[in-house]
Order: sequence, then C-alpha cells, then structure tokens
Amino acid sequence: MQPFTACSLSLVLLCVVMLDLSAQAQSKSDKPLLAPGIISTDAVEFGAVFSPDNKEVFFTRGSGDWGSSEQNYHIYVARGTGNGTWTSPKRLFDGSYQTGDPFLSPDGSRLFFTSDRPYPGKPGQGDDIWVMDRVDGEWQDPYPLINLATETLENSPVLAADGSLYFSSMRSGGYGQGDFWRAEPDGHGGFRTPENLGAGINDKSGEWTLMLGPNDAYMIFEASGRPGALSNSGDLYITYRKGNEWTPATALVALNTQGSDLMPRLSPDGKHLYYTSTFVLNGRQSDIVSVNIASVVRSGASPGPRLGVVSRSGHELVTVDPSEMIVAERFPTGKGPHEAAYLRERNYVFLPDYGVFPRPHNEPVTGGTPPFQFADTNTLTRIHLPSGDIEKIKICERSHGITSSGIADRLWVSCQNIEQVWEINPDTDSIEKQWDLGVKGNHTLTVTEDGRYVVAANIEDGSISIIDRQQGEVTTIETGKGAEGLDLSANEKEIWVGNAQASTVSVIDFQSRSIIVTFPSEGNFPVKVAITPDNSEVWVVNTFSRSVAIFDRASRQLKDNLTFDTAPLGILITPDGDTVFLSFPRFNQVRRFERTSRTETGRVDGIIEADGMTWID
Repeated sequence: MQPFTACSLSLVLLCVVMLDLSAQAQSKSDKPLLAPGIISTDAVEFGAVFSPDNKEVFFTRGSGDWGSSEQNYHIYVARGTGNGTWTSPKRLFDGSYQTGDPFLSPDGSRLFFTSDRPYPGKPGQGDDIWVMDRVDGEWQDPYPLINLATETLENSPVLAADGSLYFSSMRSGGYGQGDFWRAEPDGHGGFRTPENLGAGINDKSGEWTLMLGPNDAYMIFEASGRPGALSNSGDLYITYRKGNEWTPATALVALNTQGSDLMPRLSPDGKHLYYTSTFVLNGRQSDIVSVNIASVVRSGASPGPRLGVVSRSGHELVTVDPSEMIVAERFPTGKGPHEAAYLRERNYVFLPDYGVFPRPHNEPVTGGTPPFQFADTNTLTRIHLPSGDIEKIKICERSHGITSSGIADRLWVSCQNIEQVWEINPDTDSIEKQWDLGVKGNHTLTVTEDGRYVVAANIEDGSISIIDRQQGEVTTIETGKGAEGLDLSANEKEIWVGNAQASTVSVIDFQSRSIIVTFPSEGNFPVKVAITPDNSEVWVVNTFSRSVAIFDRASRQLKDNLTFDTAPLGILITPDGDTVFLSFPRFNQVRRFERTSRTETGRVDGIIEADGMTWID
C-alpha cells in the first residue's frame, strides 16, 4: 500500500520533503471528483477500481492527515444505485490490520490488495500482496502471495492483459527506493519469481503505483524525486510499450501538481482515468479525480501520422498511433457518424452526424447485428486537431458521406434524404452549392485529386452520379442494387463500385461515363472498395461473408480472398501502399495488415462499432 507515495511507512517517512501540516487548507481541484461527499470526502481516499459492470467501486480510505505515520488505511466498497450515484461505502474487512491498493481482475473474479496482516512465515512487518477469489458471487477468504513477499513492502498490484502481475517493491536488486516488478503466472493461480522491469522504467529515485492501458499498450505510473519533477512527493508519467521494451517516460504535465499525484486507474470502458491528488504539497487530504483518458494519452502520444477511426456507436473520432496500434486521442462527435474527411491544410477532421447506429456494446457481438438506433441530427462535427476544439456546423439531415479536396479548398457531404450533394466552404461554414442528383440514397462520396469531379454512390437507386463542378453537369450511371463501395483508380481513368445488394463490382470508364464490366464480388455485400496507390490491386470488403476479396486491377482477376472471424467494414490503405487497416465493428476493433503478405501485424480494441477511417498526417 502506498498512501503517501514513497513514504507509506515510518521507515521511509523521511524519504521525501515532509509536509507542513500547519499550513493553510488545500486548494480545490479543477477536475471532477469521484462521488463527492460519498467517496471523495474530507478524509484521505485513493486507488479507486471499478468492477467490469461498473456496479462496484473499491478504494482505500484512511484516517488522520495525509502523510501521517499514525494513519490507518482500509479498503471500502460502494455499490452503484443505477442512476449514476453510489451507496454509502462500507469497509470490506473487519479488524485492525491495514489494507489498501485494491485491484480487480478484468473479469471481476479476483481482488488483489496489500495488507500488513500477519500469517505464518511472514518475512517482515511491511505490506504484502494478498488475493481474494469470488466464487458464485461470494468472496472467499483472502490469502497471501507468499513467494512475492519480502522483508520490505510491496505496493500497487496490477494484473496485466497477459495474466502477469505488476507491482512496486523496495526489495533488494532494484535501482532505487522502489521499483516496478513483473511476475508471470505459474498456471495454477499463483505467480513465478518476479523480475525487475529494468532501467528503462526504474531509476535511482522511486517508482510506486501504476496502471496498464488496454492490451498493456501503455503504462501510467507514479514516481517521486525524478529530475524536473513538479513535486518531490510524486508525479504521474506515461510510457508506451514497443515490443518487449518501454519508451522513455514522459511526465503528464497537465495532471501533475505540487502535491502528491498517484494511483492511476482506468474506468471499465477505458475512457476515463481516475487518480489521486493532494493538489498542493501541504494538503491534509487527498481526493480521487477523473479526466478523459484522451487528454492523457495525447500528451505523451508518439508524433507522426495517425489513423482516424469513426466510432459510429461510441459517437467519437478515435485517433490511433499506427505503429504502436494504441489509441492516441478520443474526440466526441454528434450521434452516429459513419465517415470522416481530413482537410490537411487546416488540420481539421469533419464527420457528418448521420444519426443511425447499432446499439452500443462493450463486449464483442459474435452473432447477428445489434438493433439499430436513430437520432434526429442535422450537424457536421468539426475537430481542430492541434487544439482539440470541437464545433458543430448545421447541414442537412441524414448526411452520411463526406469527402474533401485541399486543392479545391472545399468539402462535400451527401444529403441522403433530399437527393442532393452540398458543397461547403470550411472557412465560412457556408453552403456554397447544392447539387440536385434526382436519385435516391446518395450515400458515399469521393473526389478527383484536382477537385473538379465529385462522385456519389446512390445506395437506394443502384447508381453513381458524377458531378462536373466546372460545367455544372450531373451524369448518373446505373451499376447495381445497393451501390455503396466507391474508389477512383490512381490515374482516375476508372471508378470501381461495390453493389452491396447485388454482390457485384462494376468498373466504369471515367472519360466515356460507361460501364466497362460488372462481375461477382466473390463474397456477399461489398460495402467498401479500396484501390492501392500503385494501381495494382483492388480490395473489396464483403461484409456479410466476413471476407475481403483482392482483385488484380488490370485483369479484374481474383488474387486472394481473406476470411475473418467477424465482419469487416471500413478499409484504409496507407499512402505508401504497404499497410491496410480494416475495421471490425462487431468486435470494436481495427486490425492492421501487411499488404503484400496479407498477414495481420497489429490490432486495437475499444472503438465501439468502428466504421470509416481517414489518414491524418
């Protein structure tokens, strides 16, 4: 247990600057407190961890002033009432022994914690790691992890996605006052001899409490006494996993204060970070506060191009570091976006709020489709990436498709209900032109590189419409039922269209405006089409058959047909043509593939009903 960063017990109480307990009261937090008056009170609280169903929260509460050697700490549990509030917390254990640092396994069946309670063969007086199993909804008697115990104290047990246990310890063999250690599972519910995480994470000062991100992609941790630290008592840092190594840690300057900042924890949906702060060095108490995890990960995110993924049921734009396959940022949108467009010159991402989306689900859906939900929307969400500013632009109802051109300096959105495509000036938010197509269901859009021609796929009419912006002409060509998937060849001589309901692909000669050939999509329901930048291949996403057919562009012959365990939907090929990203909405996933070998090279979870994607550079 680590109630006062490195100074949890009297033997290390002097390892950092002592508190002036006679100083003035602490300042108020500018961040939301966890259940003020119920969980966050005038007492000392830290280390909140939630059950997977968000119906329980376990945390540590202490008596007396923060940092006092006379404090006693105990684990409390509060239960959700169903309306966003919590019941009055109750102590989890009776007795006088100290308990703290609770951590639940991902399935909620095991509770790890620290305690100074005795047991036969206990090597010292410090805190050891204990476990309690939940069987048929009832907690069993706790037991210590004896082989992890030492004469000194162990803190902050955290179970990783691979089943390993991470924790902090002052045991011998480390680099400083306290280090992070990792113990692999032994296959029988216990753990093998722990190994130090090494000098890349640990240093000569002290590392005390930690939290691992989804799939162990990053670690947020507390350390004290590092060079440049805002507080000697403990600051928060973030590091990213690269293979078996960790990147150099970056201080989370937006969160750190002059007081103690520690015990990071994630909400069950992975969207919020909860951590504990005293806010000022002389604070008498600590509170549990929350922030959006996007703001935390963004401050330490790897620089460079990102993948922008539309979460149609999470109502978000999620940016992903493509090399590490970790979520970098999350931006809220209107209801039910499906597509996004990036305007490079202004660093804006635009998303039409379509208002039609499957019911949100945090768990994978293995059969069928979640029921669709509907919201009345007439907005376009605009996100300024450097600042994170979000604005709403009023447009037509049921706008689904969007495309942009830096050369033409314009956006185009599909107005599905009124059979139009609207042209928008992104500087003034004004609608400059409205193109009447005269056909139903214009659903997806693309644009030529010079911005002269806009192409719309009309899903209800089974056709595409080519808009000549210079001549003001619209040409419509019938292709097949459910025309939706749409892409232009690199030389813009061909338009490839996936006719979803017909399960066919049509190739159109751009100059003559005539169909060259229509052939089977080699799957069922081709909703997306993507042509490689070198013009050699066409990837066709057949959603209902859970497959992607890969055609030779010149010969139209099938080269490969990839099948998956769930339905793919969105597709994006990197500008160099080496990498393909596919979204899998039922599994809330995006997967990365090496194009030439067709092998999967990474995936990211937690993007609810992932749909369209755009490249952000």
